[in-house]
Amino acid sequence: MKIAVEQVEDFLASFDDLRNLTDEPGALASNIQKYAERGRAEARRCFEVELTTDDDGVKALDDLLTAMHEALRPGMVGRLRGERISIDSMSRVALTLGCFYGEVLREQSQGKWKFVEWQGKRIVTLALTARASVTPLEKVAKHFMNGADDSLWKFHAFNRVLARTARKVNSMSPEERVAFQAKLDAAKEERKQKRREQGKLQLD
Repeated sequence: MKIAVEQVEDFLASFDDLRNLTDEPGALASNIQKYAERGRAEARRCFEVELTTDDDGVKALDDLLTAMHEALRPGMVGRLRGERISIDSMSRVALTLGCFYGEVLREQSQGKWKFVEWQGKRIVTLALTARASVTPLEKVAKHFMNGADDSLWKFHAFNRVLARTARKVNSMSPEERVAFQAKLDAAKEERKQKRREQGKLQLD
């Protein structure tokens, strides 16, 4: 996919009014949904790309992020001088296309949006289950900034499995969830025991 710098600039400029997400009661999930829909609408208007909520849509988003990166990244001389795509541009992409991708995973997993503290920063995460979370906004931002080397599609191949497993867990009754967790813990302990035994054998 090839797109012009002007198309990307038009896309980014359409979000001049965008505000950072907050954790006011009930606001996070609804604002993410609004931002996701705006991202889809502007991708359709500016690039004629239809972002559907299935794997085809995620692949289209992956291609679009790569094309946006290629259109905006500084030339070789600029990169040698340390020039990069702006943080403001990255924020706008994360808050729109990142929210869209997160909503795809949320629908697949029935997960919940929340803020967490991580490495001194407060970031938005999607809790797939009580024990498993992902950071779709960060991942989309990374692909936009770094290009295909940080492909969203590679990330999604693993996350869609996590999301589908999470959906099964989230639809279980509390009793079923406890039994499922006990089964996972037992399997984990069994793997640890095997590793310990293999270590002993190697020492002998």
